[in-house]
Amino acid sequence: MTQTVQYSVFTAQPKEAALAGLRAFTHVLLLVLVFTIPWEDQFVFPGLGTLCRVVGASGFAVGMLAVVIDDKIRIPRPSHVALVAFVIWGALTAFWTVDIDMTVASLKTYFQLLVLTWLIYEFAPTWETQRNLLRAYLLGTWVSAAGTVYSYYYATETYWERSVAAGFDPNDLCVILAISVPMSFYLMTVDTSGVRGWLWRLHPLLVIPAGLLTASRGGFLAICGALLIIPLVFRRLPRPTKAVLGCSVLLAIFALAGSIPAARWQRIATIPQELSSGTLGDRRLIWAAGLQLFRESPGFGVGLGAFSSAVNKHLGNGVVAHNAYLTVLVETGLLGAMLFGMALVLLAGQVRRLEYPERRLWWITMLTWSVGAMSLSWAHRKPTWLLFALLAASCRPLLSRAPWRNSVL
Repeated sequence: MTQTVQYSVFTAQPKEAALAGLRAFTHVLLLVLVFTIPWEDQFVFPGLGTLCRVVGASGFAVGMLAVVIDDKIRIPRPSHVALVAFVIWGALTAFWTVDIDMTVASLKTYFQLLVLTWLIYEFAPTWETQRNLLRAYLLGTWVSAAGTVYSYYYATETYWERSVAAGFDPNDLCVILAISVPMSFYLMTVDTSGVRGWLWRLHPLLVIPAGLLTASRGGFLAICGALLIIPLVFRRLPRPTKAVLGCSVLLAIFALAGSIPAARWQRIATIPQELSSGTLGDRRLIWAAGLQLFRESPGFGVGLGAFSSAVNKHLGNGVVAHNAYLTVLVETGLLGAMLFGMALVLLAGQVRRLEYPERRLWWITMLTWSVGAMSLSWAHRKPTWLLFALLAASCRPLLSRAPWRNSVL
C-alpha cells in the first residue's frame, strides 16, 4: 500500500507541474500575441508573415496540449456560441460565394480569430490576467504610435499629407490607437504608482497626437468617443495622477496646436461638410453599391470575404466596404447579420453585469470601436475580435461566485 501511494504521488506531481508550466507558457505567448496586434503590420517576415501569426500558432499548439493533459475545457458562453455560429454560417457561404478563393482565405482568418477568442477565455480567467492583456495591448500601441511620429519627423509617410507607421493604413491605425485610450485611463486607476503608472499617464500624450497625424476623419471621431472616459474616471484618479493629467492636457493643447501640420487639421475640419453633403471619401458610392448587392441577394449574401469581388461590376477592382456592418450584411446576408448582431447584443449584456470600473471601460471602448467600424471593414480584424474576446472572458471572474455555473466538460 505504501508503494502504491508513493507511486501515485510521484506520477501526479509531474503531471500537475507540467500542466501548470504549459498554462503559464500559454499565457506568456498570449501576452506576446496581444502585444504584437497593434503593430503587426509594421514588421512582416518573408515566408512567415507577421510575428502575430507565428506567436498565435505557437500559443494555440501549447494551449491545446495543456487542455489535452488537463482533460478539461471550459463551457463557452452564449456570446462565444453566437460568434462560432456566425463563422459556421460564413463557412457555408462557400457553396454560393462569387469568389471561392477570397472566401477560403477569409475562413482561415476567422478560424484564427476564434482561436484568439478561445485562448483568452481559457487562459485569462481572472481580472488580473485580463488586465495584463490590456497592458500588453497598450504597450503595443506605444510601438505603432512611435512609428507614426517617426514617419512624420522623417517625412516617410506613404499617404499624401498623412503620417502613418510603415505598413499601416492611416484609418486603421488611428482606430487601433483610439481604442487604447479608454484602456489607459482605466489602468491609471489600477496602477497608481511605479513605472507602470507613468506608462499609462504618458500614454495618451503619445497616442492621441499620433492618431491626429494620420488625419483620419473616422479615426478622429473614434478618438472623440474614447475621450468620454475622462469625466467618468477623473474623480477616481489619485491626486498625483490628476495633477499630471491636468498639466498634460494644457501641454497637449499647445503641443497639438503647434506640431500637428495645418493640412492635417484642414482635412479633419471637413468632417461636418462630408457628413452633410460630401461623399465621405467615396464611401457613399461604395455603400450604395453594397446595398444594391444586398438587395440582389438578401438571404444568403455574396459569400464571406467576397464583397470586393462582387462590387467589381459596379465600382471596379480593389474596393472594400469601409463599414464593418455593411460588410457582414452583404457577405453573409440577413442570417449572418443577425448572428453577428446577436453576438454584439450578448456582449453588451455582459457589460451590464460587470462592476462599475470595468463597466465604464467597456461601454466607452465598445463605443469607440462602433464609431471606428462605421468607416472601416473591421469585421475580420484582430483588434475587433480582441475586444470581443476580452469582453466575453470578463464574465469568468463573476462566475467564480457560482461554481456550479463554471463547470467544465
